[in-house]
Amino acid sequence: MNRSGLFKFKIVIHKMSAFDTPLRCSASVGHQTGTGSFFSENGSVRAVFNGNTGHCSVNIPYNWVGADDTRTVSMGVSVGFDFRITTVSAAEAATPLRTTQQNPPQIPLPADGATTLTSFTFDM
Repeated sequence: MNRSGLFKFKIVIHKMSAFDTPLRCSASVGHQTGTGSFFSENGSVRAVFNGNTGHCSVNIPYNWVGADDTRTVSMGVSVGFDFRITTVSAAEAATPLRTTQQNPPQIPLPADGATTLTSFTFDM
């Protein structure tokens, strides 16, 4: 069976403590078939902050040839310092770097062509 669609992750970040930005939001989905095949998709974007609240939208399209509708889909979302930045000031170096992750319960394999919307809130 073939399945394709879109996972849309909406992420809100509340900055509750001192930590450095920019932050990157990452999301992943995975599906293991009964025959042992494993499909894995990942995506990430930089968070946009307005004051102490940040927002991210991570969209992950997928096309799984050989998906198994008797098996579930796992998801994971993490928010953390964007390590692609290569230079920091002394003040920035003294600020903690934070990373946090959520792994919700697995969900049934979505119908073909479906858009699956999920929302996450992080208090960091």
